[in-house]
Amino acid sequence: MAPQAVRSLPGTCYLNWTDLKWDPVPSSPWVVERLATALHRWQGTRYHEGAQVPMGGVDCWRFVSAVADDMRGRPWVKLPRMIADVAMHNPVKARAALRWAMRAHSCRRVFPLLRAGDVVVAGPKGGGPGHAMIASYDKQLWHVVQQNGVSQTGISSFGLDLFGVLRVRGGVWLP
Repeated sequence: MAPQAVRSLPGTCYLNWTDLKWDPVPSSPWVVERLATALHRWQGTRYHEGAQVPMGGVDCWRFVSAVADDMRGRPWVKLPRMIADVAMHNPVKARAALRWAMRAHSCRRVFPLLRAGDVVVAGPKGGGPGHAMIASYDKQLWHVVQQNGVSQTGISSFGLDLFGVLRVRGGVWLP
């Protein structure tokens, strides 16, 4: 079933959370092992805006970016610094940052089937993209929030708009 748009703004794709499903094709053992290692490296790290230090502090964009870089076996991409609520106060800047991150990680938008390593992008209702989560090998999403730090969660709207799902071009992680 094709995703149904809930509303439309120029240059933005809003999607329904209910259309998001897990891909029934299992991930390769290599992807599962590499992703598990990358994710568990961060487990328990507290939220800290602008930081990217395992067990020290990290925000959601830097966490997802570091995991994606670890999956590719490359140094971490340095992300531009933005205030935490830029998605609400400057949606245009937030969308520009998302496009920059997509180019830096050679990602493309996909929908609606989630695979291990895919990035789910959400944001405040009426705002721009402002929260990133990464799909795990065990049908969970990993993200960073102030209350819990790096933690696992299921698919839920979190009261946020769903902007899209990003996947590395070609759909595979290269060693």
